[in-house]
Amino acid sequence: ADAAIAISAVVEWLLAALLWTRMHRTAWLGIAALMVVYVPVHVYVITHHEAIINPPVAIPLWLAWVRLPLQFLLIGWAGWMWRQARDR
Repeated sequence: ADAAIAISAVVEWLLAALLWTRMHRTAWLGIAALMVVYVPVHVYVITHHEAIINPPVAIPLWLAWVRLPLQFLLIGWAGWMWRQARDR
């Protein structure tokens, strides 16, 4: 799990860096896709909250519930940005 978190963090940074290049449109699509991949993780956090949340990184259950619909809004925003992006 730690390796997956590290890899996803690197992918996030690479996609963010691509936003300032000629590949910005591809970056927005990648960001949207990555956020779609994260949806099952957010659902898992909600459904297994007591088992995975430990005091050093305590996330209140209400915040996990807020994060789920926010994820869909962010996916929509990234998709909208992808459609609006123009080649530089």
